[in-house]
Amino acid sequence: MCQNNLKMSCAEARAVPVNAGYGDIHAGSFCPEGSTGLKFCPQGSYCPSPDMTVELVCPEGNFCPMKTEFPTIACAGCPPGATDVVVFPFPSYLFVLSLAALLFVLYIPVRICSTRSKRQRQTQAVARLKTHKSKMSDRVTTTKVVNDSKCEFENTKRSELKENDCGSVPGGVRRGFSNCNPESLAELLELCVDCGGERDLKYYHELENILQLSGSKMQYFIRKMNEAADMPLTSKYIDRDILVDFFHEIVLAAAVHIDPTVGDAAEVFDVIDDDEDGYIDAMDLHGPIMEDFLNDAEIHNLVRKFRTTSGTLISKENFLKHYAIFLEEVISDFSQGNFLGEKRGMNVEFRNLSLAVRVSSDQEIKVVNSVSGSLQEGTMTALLGGSGTGKTSLLNALSGRAFYGDVTGTILINGHRGKIEDHGYPVGYVPQDDLVHGELTVRENLIFAGRFRLPANTSMKEVSELADGVIANLGLAKVRDSIVGDMRVRGISGGEKKRVNIGIELMARPNILFLDEPTSGLDSSSSSLVMSCLKNMVMEIGVTVACVIHQPRKFIFDLFDSVILLVPGGEIIYEGHPDLIESYFNKLGYVLPPGENVADWIVDISSCSIRLPTSNFGSRHPKFIKKSLSVSSGITRKQLFDDSKKSSRERKFTREFLAKQWKKNKNRFKHDEETVCSDITKSTLVPEKVDRPSFLCQLETQIQRNVLIMYRNRFSKLIDTIMLLFAVLSITAIDGTLELVLGRFQNQPMIVPMSILQSKHADILPLDKMFQPYQVTAQHMLANGLKVGTVASVLVGLSATKYFSEKQLEFFRESSSGYNINAYFLAINITETIVNSLQMGITGLFCALLRGTISSWYALIFNFVLLGWVSISWSFLFSIIMPRKNLVVITGVFLSTTSLILGGAIPPVEYEQIYSNTYIEILCGLLAPSRFFIETFVVSDLKCLPEQTGFNQMENSFNLPIESKSFTKCHLGQRDKNIGSYSCNGWYWGFLPTFLLGLTIRVCAGALIHIVDRSQQTKIPLLKALKDPKFMLVAVIFFLTIIGLLCLTISTF
Repeated sequence: MCQNNLKMSCAEARAVPVNAGYGDIHAGSFCPEGSTGLKFCPQGSYCPSPDMTVELVCPEGNFCPMKTEFPTIACAGCPPGATDVVVFPFPSYLFVLSLAALLFVLYIPVRICSTRSKRQRQTQAVARLKTHKSKMSDRVTTTKVVNDSKCEFENTKRSELKENDCGSVPGGVRRGFSNCNPESLAELLELCVDCGGERDLKYYHELENILQLSGSKMQYFIRKMNEAADMPLTSKYIDRDILVDFFHEIVLAAAVHIDPTVGDAAEVFDVIDDDEDGYIDAMDLHGPIMEDFLNDAEIHNLVRKFRTTSGTLISKENFLKHYAIFLEEVISDFSQGNFLGEKRGMNVEFRNLSLAVRVSSDQEIKVVNSVSGSLQEGTMTALLGGSGTGKTSLLNALSGRAFYGDVTGTILINGHRGKIEDHGYPVGYVPQDDLVHGELTVRENLIFAGRFRLPANTSMKEVSELADGVIANLGLAKVRDSIVGDMRVRGISGGEKKRVNIGIELMARPNILFLDEPTSGLDSSSSSLVMSCLKNMVMEIGVTVACVIHQPRKFIFDLFDSVILLVPGGEIIYEGHPDLIESYFNKLGYVLPPGENVADWIVDISSCSIRLPTSNFGSRHPKFIKKSLSVSSGITRKQLFDDSKKSSRERKFTREFLAKQWKKNKNRFKHDEETVCSDITKSTLVPEKVDRPSFLCQLETQIQRNVLIMYRNRFSKLIDTIMLLFAVLSITAIDGTLELVLGRFQNQPMIVPMSILQSKHADILPLDKMFQPYQVTAQHMLANGLKVGTVASVLVGLSATKYFSEKQLEFFRESSSGYNINAYFLAINITETIVNSLQMGITGLFCALLRGTISSWYALIFNFVLLGWVSISWSFLFSIIMPRKNLVVITGVFLSTTSLILGGAIPPVEYEQIYSNTYIEILCGLLAPSRFFIETFVVSDLKCLPEQTGFNQMENSFNLPIESKSFTKCHLGQRDKNIGSYSCNGWYWGFLPTFLLGLTIRVCAGALIHIVDRSQQTKIPLLKALKDPKFMLVAVIFFLTIIGLLCLTISTF
């Protein structure tokens, strides 16, 4: 170097800061010809010696930023002399896009072929079924119809029947019935029954003679008739209308299928075996061919019998061997077996039961007022009444779910004093809303419910068999493998979903089942089907059923064994058998209008919508009623009250009168009722308590269910991931690849003048100017990290709110049913963390590919994962404490605002303020999810720069002023004692506080889930719960754990 007739060696100039203990900060500089100082080696070149007059071109596969001594930064896509980092060149983009397009193009034909093949198999199965039915129909059509109004049998055999006193009919006549006119057949059967002295078909031994069906087959015929007509299955007779309407349908099926030959069995097998491999799955018996003459419960019984001999798969040989035998046993087994095990039920008696709800600090309202009654084992009881009469409140008080009020009175369980909620009795409670997992199939919902609620020693085989039994007895076999569905995904019908809702409770093998409005939202047909299933269950297993029901139709009302009728104010005005309710109110002067449904009539009475008959009072009738009522002796039509003050007094008086009359007459009425309900018995045994599965077992089950739900929601997760990738990569593409030196510095020659170097005093070196290009670049990198971190934090956080918010009602139901809340919460943490970590890991990978990094890729990817960890931690917390309708807005605003304002990258709070004020540092560290992400995002790359950039120092840099170091100037990593150490493996200092912060937030959320919404979880109020020493101990442990984690987290800042 030469200046002002002075000469200085370039090597000597480079040694000036080294000798002063500043380190080799002139490395990567050289002396071009005619230079008056040390010039920084330009970007895209490297300068191994200061005595060089021309820089060397950076070799291919490496990147050389400004002032590079040796090419140490690998860059796979960089050509020779590259001035920008190219880590993912355009041909690679094209390759990836081509691969994705190829996979997509291949997926569509495979999907189409798979669907077409499936449809072809279904079409072939339908064709075989039609052929089979055609053969069966031809087999029974052996006699032609002689006349539309008369059958051949009637013309030829009527006189013979009269002479033989309804004797046996020759064989083959039964199949001829399929050609008879039903009206003529009914006349013939009635004529035959006349021989026995009866005009109805109550005594059906004459039918046995005519149909040639004996014993169990005759019972099968009667049951099928009543089942087809939606009549109670316990009926011992068939009326004329049912016979006329359903005879052909039932006899045709019976004639074809009741006594199958080997050939018949072979045809049945061939129809079911759609893939023609000689084997069928036992559950394939639930198909159209069997459903022609067996119901789901009967088919399930047949499936169980085959499973005992051949397991799940049935060979054709085994089917032909056992089909006829098993079918005979199924038909003979009228009760269809006990699908829930042994007979189980519970007698519940309540005396002076009241429920008071506090509406203010100094006021309580009794919604149930000193009621007495009973729920008998093996009966189905309806809680009836108008709106606001306390039906649901009484149901909650009996089922142990009225923690929102004070329950007083006495409850006896099988004669023993106690409350259901104080014991581990298997109790089922079916909520009004169908709270089932829409992503799961019908069978999966039941299987998981059984694994949670059955005793801990129950095997998976037993759970599966119970689920199949529940499916069969609830008539759900056709949809057993169908997705239940929800508002977003179409699934099964409303009636089927309601039965799934009931089936979930049946999986606990309950002694007593409570239902709140089981027919709400259903049409009359679906309502009848649901209630018929409940009635059959009561008859078969003896379980006690109590349900709130609103204005049932006559068929449903007749299914109940007992009715509890309430008036506003929560008092009982009738409790007893439904057959006696009309006569009771007739005695009070009420008259059922012709053609009106009894259930609607008594609901109107309980609502005080029908005026009180004046004949009950005579001259003592209250004046305000006497003026408004006629003097008729009874009510012959519905008379609605108006909304006047007088009407209010009338209603109050009516309620009081009806309640007093019941208390006065119930003992005498109970005596009369015994003749109707004489078959009700009481047990003296207390139900056994259930030992629920352990925490670890429930955790495993919860994880398995979550994984399955996530798999079913995979397309939603895929869209979330694509949107996250799109947002982050868009920002990265706009900001461009990693710039270690901004372009404006690359175009300016950076020279340290010889006049400064010649003094040989390092303290006058322009350190700020020498390090400025890299320090300015650090600020640019902070801005990029802020944008990427904020967007990623918000998107992944909002995505994580879905599970808690969308499954909140299902959680309330499961919590109230005794599921382990900690297992539920931990399972969500595990599964959601894994999924979101994959999302963030993929995002970090693509960001590294598009933006580039000179440090470890693992550090960058793991930095993204930890950002997701703390972001979804906040999402979990907000999902628990915030209302669902505001959750998305609150979560999004919090994550975005704290990341932008408290992240440290931009004013008003920058890293300078963070590291200079302890309180701000703690505030930012606790609240801003991206606070450590942004710093790590930048520092990891800066630590990989050589010491001439001012960011890293070697052993000979002991005298370099702290205030001149680049990390100090940028206010980054100031709590890390090793911040100036050179490393290309990434910077991991911020990982520990990020992890601990997320863990602290999650533990806090895990504690709050036990506190928030306790009433909806059917838990006792928190203040009452804290009086329990065990609960108090757990609460103290949680509190101390949170405080300890919080202190530990802050100590790492």
